[in-house]
Amino acid sequence: MTATRRVEDYVNLERCVDALEDERAKLRKEAERYRGLLLWALYHSQGGSSPVGQPIRRVLGIGTHGRLTEEEVTIAKLAAEAAMALKSAEDRKIDSWCPSA
Repeated sequence: MTATRRVEDYVNLERCVDALEDERAKLRKEAERYRGLLLWALYHSQGGSSPVGQPIRRVLGIGTHGRLTEEEVTIAKLAAEAAMALKSAEDRKIDSWCPSA
């Protein structure tokens, strides 16, 4: 293997690592968003016998009767606000395509 080929391989490897790091960051951000939305659903279904809350608790690793921390409540509220803003933007986009009579 020539020195030039090794350099090319190294450059290609760096590109692959950069692409994987970008993908990991994107997936982490998406996971955080989903976690926030699950926390929001749990925030509204916290009862100890809730058929909605208990599975969410298991997924999030929160005990059966554990309280949400202030940080978790904040994350939940931020996720809900972001989701509502996105829905509002989508509604405006749809309205621009299909104006009311």
